[in-house]
Amino acid sequence: MPHVGKAGVERIGVDVSLEMLRAVRSRWTEIAAGERPPRLVRGNGLRPPFREGAFDAVVVLGNVLGFAEENILPTLNALGQLLSSSGTLILEFSNGPATRSRYLNRLPPSALPRLFESPTRWLVDRVIREGFELLPERRRGPVVHRRRSIEDVESALKRGGLGVVEELAVAPALG
Repeated sequence: MPHVGKAGVERIGVDVSLEMLRAVRSRWTEIAAGERPPRLVRGNGLRPPFREGAFDAVVVLGNVLGFAEENILPTLNALGQLLSSSGTLILEFSNGPATRSRYLNRLPPSALPRLFESPTRWLVDRVIREGFELLPERRRGPVVHRRRSIEDVESALKRGGLGVVEELAVAPALG
């Protein structure tokens, strides 16, 4: 969240879980030293607690669409309504089967900061050489997490009157 938008902009963090909001508050100085902390609001993506057109950008992190179940279109509509007429909606979601890098998964956590300072080509080559392993589906409580294909999300966006400007795969090696 601290790396989204220009420095000094007001950020508002919304989550249905008080536990996640507390985690953001407790880790903010560690991950965003010098940045103004976000205003934290407990809310639901289907009924965001803000007026229509209130934001120039809405960034949805943490794979909200994966937990939306059959409510993907109403969720996208609700998020789209938060945007100003020239606003931007950025979505993070899991696409494809759950996997993790065999190489990165066996490293101790203390190695990761040093690893990411290494030349990227070396890291990518090593991750690809050792491959990935499928993770079993997990059910946490009454909600089922579902991975969405890019085609599913694009279709839902179009049905909601929104369009795709750009697609970007972020950190596919991390899995």
